[in-house]
Amino acid sequence: MQTGQPAKMRQLKLALRAAFPRTVPVMVGYLFWGLPLEFCWKVKGMALDGLP
Repeated sequence: MQTGQPAKMRQLKLALRAAFPRTVPVMVGYLFWGLPLEFCWKVKGMALDGLP
């Protein structure tokens, strides 16, 4: 019954290993542009601080 599970797990690990190098630059980009944008919004009083 569980003979297909290791193959699926192996495919999942390969997929994550292949996708990870592509996600790091995206995350760095979000930090690089998101932090200054949030700072600008706070200066202008338009920050998303949670509750209105």
